[in-house]
Amino acid sequence: MNLVEKFFDFINRNNVHTNTNTVTSENEKSNNTRKCIMMSNINDFRIENGVLKRYYGKDEIVVIPDGVESIGESAFANCESLKNITIPNGIKRIEAWTFGRCKNLKSITIPDSVESIGESAFEGCTSLKSITIPDGVTSIGESAFEGCTSLESVTIPDGVKSIGERAFIGCKSLADENGFVIVKNILFDYFGEDEEVIVPEGVTSIGERAFSNRNSPESITIPDSVTSIGRYAFYGCTSLESVTIPDSVESIGESAFEGCKSLADKNGFVIVKDILFGYFGEDEEVIIPDGVESIGANAFKYCSNLKSITIPDGVTSIGDCAFSGCSRLKSITIPDGVESIGACAFMNCHSLKSITIPDGVTIIGDYALCCCTSLESITIPDSVEYIVDRAFEDCFRLKDIYFKGSWKQWDIIADILNCSGYFHKGATIHFETEE
Repeated sequence: MNLVEKFFDFINRNNVHTNTNTVTSENEKSNNTRKCIMMSNINDFRIENGVLKRYYGKDEIVVIPDGVESIGESAFANCESLKNITIPNGIKRIEAWTFGRCKNLKSITIPDSVESIGESAFEGCTSLKSITIPDGVTSIGESAFEGCTSLESVTIPDGVKSIGERAFIGCKSLADENGFVIVKNILFDYFGEDEEVIVPEGVTSIGERAFSNRNSPESITIPDSVTSIGRYAFYGCTSLESVTIPDSVESIGESAFEGCKSLADKNGFVIVKDILFGYFGEDEEVIIPDGVESIGANAFKYCSNLKSITIPDGVTSIGDCAFSGCSRLKSITIPDGVESIGACAFMNCHSLKSITIPDGVTIIGDYALCCCTSLESITIPDSVEYIVDRAFEDCFRLKDIYFKGSWKQWDIIADILNCSGYFHKGATIHFETEE
């Protein structure tokens, strides 16, 4: 028997297992948490102060080394070769994009020590079929499993208290027989083709973009169990003609019904629960109906016919880009009840010559009146505490700013901006009071 034969005879008689890094006897095997035969090459990992910053290897099966205390953001992102990974016990958080777009990842073992899963942690892992969230996890971040198209089952413990927006959007294989993707009573997505859609009882929230750009629904009935509707939930549902929303709904997110042109009334308004989400009319002079409390983002964007608009007293907020691109808008009446004006609210309103910001507004948003090239005067109340830089950018004809407070108050606003008049260069500031 030669030396090699003697070596393998010893291995067989003593039931010893070998790999490139260790020799482990059967008695020691019970203490070994590794189940892979081949250990990952330590040189493939960049580890700094216990944090795994990046994995550079090409292995299909990866075991994270002992001693790693946390895994950094995007540490394994876009690792196309990765199919299976074991995370050691002791890791408390899976950070944002840790395994994002690992499109061949099929299996992952998450230890009980993990307490939270960050945003987009597994986004785009299109080969992942099932996952079990350990009992210690209390939060799952936004888009955590977005686009995991093969995901068929997910086990979430009762200890999970929060699940971020879009966490399971695009997970087509999770859909039930009616096309709904529902996880922990949150409706994340819809893949059905029905014209009449009845959201199941028990759903408590309709998630962000859940029905976005779905053209089949013509009517949607929402049950009493629902308390919130997320941002862009029904965005672009162009065939939607009716929606039944119960009194139980306490909040409706930005642009939830934007682009739903078939919901418009005879005057062209899309109004849902006192929020004006859009206008599809052709009138030059528009009077927003009484009862509207909020003008949503993009509600009148690019209404090229619009020349004048009257906003009723009940309105308290004007959303981002609400009148952006209304190039012929010359006159607008904003009531005193308005408390907030969003970013880009009147951007590119080239025909607007003057505007009065009502008492009660505290912030004038980013680019709010940017590129209003005909704007000559603006009246600002002393309630305004903050004007975002570039609010009046490219308002070349702006000559007069009428501030209803004192120069001392104005100086505070200027100090916050730290721009020494940049946003009103060439304009004269008129103060109502000296002190």
